[in-house]
Amino acid sequence: MKMWEVHVVFQSKGGIGKSLVATFLTQYLREKWAFPSQVLAVDADGLNNSFSNTLQSGAAVVGADMATLTDAIRAHQGDVVIDTGPSSYLAMGEWLTSPETVTTLLKEGWTIKVHSIVVGGWAQAETLQGLLHAIQVLPPQIRLIVWLNDYFGPVISPTGADFETMKIFTENRHRIWGLIRLRMRGRELL
Repeated sequence: MKMWEVHVVFQSKGGIGKSLVATFLTQYLREKWAFPSQVLAVDADGLNNSFSNTLQSGAAVVGADMATLTDAIRAHQGDVVIDTGPSSYLAMGEWLTSPETVTTLLKEGWTIKVHSIVVGGWAQAETLQGLLHAIQVLPPQIRLIVWLNDYFGPVISPTGADFETMKIFTENRHRIWGLIRLRMRGRELL
């Protein structure tokens, strides 16, 4: 039985660091395995291939063709990282909520992890709404990991409270498997 993971970077808002997170995940997993080819990198954004352009060895570009994506995952021997862009968000959402897709992959031994990015500043409300949507529609078997990206400002409530005390986190803590914070230091992300 397979014991590999499918990592999907999933958020509707563009320009918030999805491809950066997908690149970090891919680099980490490639270092974890003895052979980088054990990690399949997939760029599901057919309009803006920033993920495949960032990786030295590139990423397979499937756009919104979810049947091709499922076949590629099932044929692969190793972990998978999928960067979803705004052009493929709806198709990826349908794919992630399809009982057939999720059940098939889980029965074959795959673990599915969805990475949702929340940014501070100008897009915080929209990315929090995207996270809430993911919490509400994703099957409970899918593990949800939240990345807090402070590039545009800290992720805080209007009263200055941090993410961990916000209602979205306290009421949905049981659905969130991990929390990763990308902090700013000067103009560089840490």
